[in-house]
Amino acid sequence: EACYDSWIFYLPLYRYGCVCDIVNPECSDVNTTKAECDSKGSPPHTHTHTHAPPMELLKEYVESVVSILTNDGRNIIGLLRGADNYSNLIIEKAIERVFTESGTETIELGLYIVRGDNISIVGEVDTEKDATINFNTISADPIQPLIV
Repeated sequence: EACYDSWIFYLPLYRYGCVCDIVNPECSDVNTTKAECDSKGSPPHTHTHTHAPPMELLKEYVESVVSILTNDGRNIIGLLRGADNYSNLIIEKAIERVFTESGTETIELGLYIVRGDNISIVGEVDTEKDATINFNTISADPIQPLIV
């Protein structure tokens, strides 16, 4: 069961437009209404057409726990403290979850900066649900690089 309340935005971060472009590429026209997008069979998603810089979309998630999937397949979780104009994210109390066939390893990273050009997806974590999951018992194939 996924422990994410919402996906904040999708790759590519530097792109301006609808946050649902990746979920449904047919919904990439800034003039598309939510009803038109939904009629194309899109899964539920946020439908906000904006020309704000991507970091503006993250402001409401500062001081929230987020999960970041990087282009090279890493999963970094921590408290979002801030971001800059280059999409670099400052994460406090960061950990990396490494999924393997023998279980999930958690690596403490501490205060961590994730380069904006290496971010694929950022999602807010439901911390209550996340706390109920025993990740040590979860085995999975390692996450493959998302961009090759």
